Amino acid sequence: MDCAESQENIDLVTLTPGEKFHPDPTDFTLIVDEYEIRVHKEILKSSSDYFKAMFSSGMQENEKASICLKLVDSEAFLVIVQGFYSGVLDLNENNVFEITEAAHLLLLNSTLFSQCSDFLRLMINDESCFDVMYFCDSINLADVYTDARRYCLASFSHLRHSQSFLKLTQEQMFDYLSDKHLVVNEEIQVFEAIKKWLMKCKTTKQEISVEVVRKLVASSVCLADTYRDLDLVTNMILNETEQCKIEEVVDVLGRRERHEDVFLFWSLLNTTTADGLVDIVRLSQDSGQGVKVGSMTDVVESPGYDLGSAFCVQECCVYLSGGGPSFGKVNWIRQLYKYDLSKQVSQWQSIGELYETRRHHAMMAVGSKLYIFGGFGKFRLKNLKLDCFDIISGTWEALPVAPTHEIKPAATADQHRIYYMDRAHNVHCFDIAIRQWSTLTPSGLSCVHLPVAIFASQQKPGVLLAVLDGPEMLHVVSVCVKTDGTKQECEVQHKTELEKTGKYEGSVMANHKLLIFEGSDVDRTKSGEFVDFDPITQVVTFCTESKTVVGTSETNIKKALAVMSVPYLPPAFPTGSLRPEPSPHGKI
Repeated sequence: MDCAESQENIDLVTLTPGEKFHPDPTDFTLIVDEYEIRVHKEILKSSSDYFKAMFSSGMQENEKASICLKLVDSEAFLVIVQGFYSGVLDLNENNVFEITEAAHLLLLNSTLFSQCSDFLRLMINDESCFDVMYFCDSINLADVYTDARRYCLASFSHLRHSQSFLKLTQEQMFDYLSDKHLVVNEEIQVFEAIKKWLMKCKTTKQEISVEVVRKLVASSVCLADTYRDLDLVTNMILNETEQCKIEEVVDVLGRRERHEDVFLFWSLLNTTTADGLVDIVRLSQDSGQGVKVGSMTDVVESPGYDLGSAFCVQECCVYLSGGGPSFGKVNWIRQLYKYDLSKQVSQWQSIGELYETRRHHAMMAVGSKLYIFGGFGKFRLKNLKLDCFDIISGTWEALPVAPTHEIKPAATADQHRIYYMDRAHNVHCFDIAIRQWSTLTPSGLSCVHLPVAIFASQQKPGVLLAVLDGPEMLHVVSVCVKTDGTKQECEVQHKTELEKTGKYEGSVMANHKLLIFEGSDVDRTKSGEFVDFDPITQVVTFCTESKTVVGTSETNIKKALAVMSVPYLPPAFPTGSLRPEPSPHGKI
């Protein structure tokens, strides 16, 4: 459309956004909706590849004194053209999507466009993460899309309660819940999330057919037997009048395939020259080789070798509490720290302060709370207390004391219970719902083997995998805790003996495999280089399904005090998740 035609019967508002920044007379006019914007061609060309191409030789716009710009909305463009001169885009949560889309169409230079990207990253939170994710998907903004998608996948357990989740469209629900990297603590959470979303749809008069619900269940809920249970679970979700018992739902749910990374904290690589355990390392589970991905110096500037800190994992966040770099001295780590691995680049963040100092204790994460027990405090006083820290409110609560005192307790969390095994092989269980401890004794375990680790096996609730360390053998023991009302039983289901080739230096469960780190005792009486720790030499991989050793590999990791498995999230996600694929005939 010719500018003269567009101005007919319209009183244009004349603006000169570069008046304060550029002393030369303007040489071009842009007409956008009701605005006549007088600008400088050179500023447009240097700020936007769209205008640079427009004013290149051979383009008819290069010969004109004005053009009508229909590509973008006037409100967004006014912010952008002001940014051409000031170098700053005036962004807020109400205009950022519109301005970013306009900036994308106008091919703004990296200096300006990065302001949009940076602002969108700041909006990756519980209220806006889905909006950011699907907006960035629509304009192919791949780097911010990846950051938002990693956050959404990692935060499912609490996002499912948010209004932003309930506002997802049908297509977005399929895309989100069917992602194989969705971090799910308990499979029933997916069932409950779909049911809650459907109830919200009905209150807003959205019609969701039975077939759509059936497909959603098939694509996103892991069932014990899909052929047998798909219609049953679909009906459970659709039935509003009948309340489903959790036990009935759990019985038909299957085991979700796990995708986990292994990270080592307070660690040291062969290639690192440091007087202390300074590295954060990602382990290749196939080769046993580690790659440094971060540092512990944000927690302690000069780490030692016997820190005594406790670690635990909740979703993609690793938490650290207590310990310190100088054993026996007043040099404690008093802050609680979080390391968020859903972020591409993470740093240690303080989230609170310990209720009281501790070393060589245990810490478990359940929901939004951290549970700390065992170990000792100042003057090596034994600590039987169970302290609970609420991550959201930042408050502490004292709970019933532990039945026994343990140094470096072999502990784990499963569902809504905390377990630890004492030196006599009693299994102690703290039920968070009723706030009570119970003690069970599995039979058939040798007292010469000390419990050094215990894991929730992920097979089904109450099935635990314990690692017992003896003089010449390691025992990997499957223990089942059965709860029927108020009655509890504990029995050993299976026990595997593994011959030790070195000193036990730690273990971790990841991807249905138990990785065991073995090392060698250092003879410190011999002359030569002083080593203040017993070095790791190899990683043994034990398959929990076949109950056999499936691999042994040498490692470049010299030492690690904490080995944690964390849900795996890809480093990049391609955009276009909601765009329909072209048909074989080229039509959509």
